[in-house]
Amino acid sequence: MAGTVYGATRSDAYVLLEAKRVAFEPVSGGYGTRTLTFWLLTEAGAVYQRTITVVPGALRHTDARTQSGGDDALPLALQWSISMYGGADG
Repeated sequence: MAGTVYGATRSDAYVLLEAKRVAFEPVSGGYGTRTLTFWLLTEAGAVYQRTITVVPGALRHTDARTQSGGDDALPLALQWSISMYGGADG
């Protein structure tokens, strides 16, 4: 799974990235699993809800010096990715 967080300021972007990291942190007592629910749309227009149980890896993001230069008050976008293991359909 991958995405981008957008912050109105540099600190906003890093706060959103930290919230994303916490959301994917393994839960104690549940073998470190997380349940993800998503919807699939077919070409015929049908919508199917799917649920999978996964074990998330570490959240990764690139923090290049040239990416976050400039004024702290300027907007910032940070790309992130995470690998997940498992995937029992429910």
